[in-house]
Amino acid sequence: MVISFFVFPMKLPQNKSNIGDLFPGYRDYCEVEKENCPDTIYDYSRIFAKIVDYTKNISAFKIDQFVVTDIKKRLLDEGFSDAYRAKVMSVLKNFLIYLSDYVGLKVFDYSRIKIPKVKTKPVDYMVEADVDRFIVMLPEEKLKDLRFKTLVAVLADTGARISEILGILRSEFNYQECEVTVRGKGGRYRKIYLGQRAMHFINKYNSMRKDDSRFLFGNVNDAKKATGKWDPKDANRKFRYWSKVFGRRVNSHIFRKSFCTNSIHKGMPLAYVAKLVGHMDDGRTTARYYYCPMSDDDAKNVYRKFERKFATVEAKANVERREEV
Repeated sequence: MVISFFVFPMKLPQNKSNIGDLFPGYRDYCEVEKENCPDTIYDYSRIFAKIVDYTKNISAFKIDQFVVTDIKKRLLDEGFSDAYRAKVMSVLKNFLIYLSDYVGLKVFDYSRIKIPKVKTKPVDYMVEADVDRFIVMLPEEKLKDLRFKTLVAVLADTGARISEILGILRSEFNYQECEVTVRGKGGRYRKIYLGQRAMHFINKYNSMRKDDSRFLFGNVNDAKKATGKWDPKDANRKFRYWSKVFGRRVNSHIFRKSFCTNSIHKGMPLAYVAKLVGHMDDGRTTARYYYCPMSDDDAKNVYRKFERKFATVEAKANVERREEV
């Protein structure tokens, strides 16, 4: 499904009240007013397509408790996880909030929609030895192989989201300080800092490139012409392939979980972990219970203190290692 962007002000389709016709306005609202990232909007589009299918694209004014219950039942009968069912119902609820509070339509009371409870599961993460083993396993002879290996190294060493990494511009990367500013969820900007392993592969990848793409991870065709940003769907296909080779499920987000968990296990304060990965006050790393004001320089210094000085890199990399003071 292609995400398209529209010109404001938003207008409702004339004489149309079907939810499928009203969704483009909601998508614009999420992009501009809520400042959701493109990946989130793409997920909303896919989820809403399922809602349209389940309801046969009924009028928004015909949504009632029976329709909501029917959607829940179909999701349950088809075996979807509690997390996915909760996400579908949240999208439907937020859509009704948009119609009611933003547009001013008299639709079903969204407060009556009960979101399914999500069972707490143990954090799925990789210990540092497994992260090292996965990176070492990846080939790097071809440009596209090295691009993927570099992406994994950056994800592992920063804990950033894949959407944040793929949006990095080459011109904004500070090679001297080994840092760059990324745009996270909600349009929030923060700095991420890279260790020796990530910088080794970034430099090696850049030295092999012959394109003029403005993105650090550009999507380059066979003619080596710049074609814009690397599509995350293509990157995720590579994760699925190498997961089978590795023998366990590995996706881009597991490196974010691993970075947080391993950093905390090594003694990094929760508040600094939250600062580095872009968690604000949502409690994802329980940072709100350990809040303390800090500057970017403070976060950078703590990162340098706790970064893994001896992260495994293949011997042929010949990376100089710094001794801890």
